[in-house]
Amino acid sequence: MDLQPKRLKKEINFLWKNISKEIKAGGIPDRDECQDLIKKVNDYSLFVGREWSDQWQSFCNDLSEMIDKAHGSQFKEADKLLKKIKQQKKTCHKRFKK
Repeated sequence: MDLQPKRLKKEINFLWKNISKEIKAGGIPDRDECQDLIKKVNDYSLFVGREWSDQWQSFCNDLSEMIDKAHGSQFKEADKLLKKIKQQKKTCHKRFKK
């Protein structure tokens, strides 16, 4: 298993784009891609800094909930979580990314 942080981030980003695009369109994202995204996000947790670990955990929880909502055909709720995650990312990167 290749656990290089840069590679994982690229793979996470690719899967995120596909899944979020499907949710924005009101569709159900591919289950395999969702499972792969969650696995890669969990793998990336090894590289999370202590100073932003709380934000990362919040993201992980919201991501799982968003996927569950989408697969449960609760598209409005999934879209709300999608927007929340995007805002969290923006805020977190502004604060911690160097």
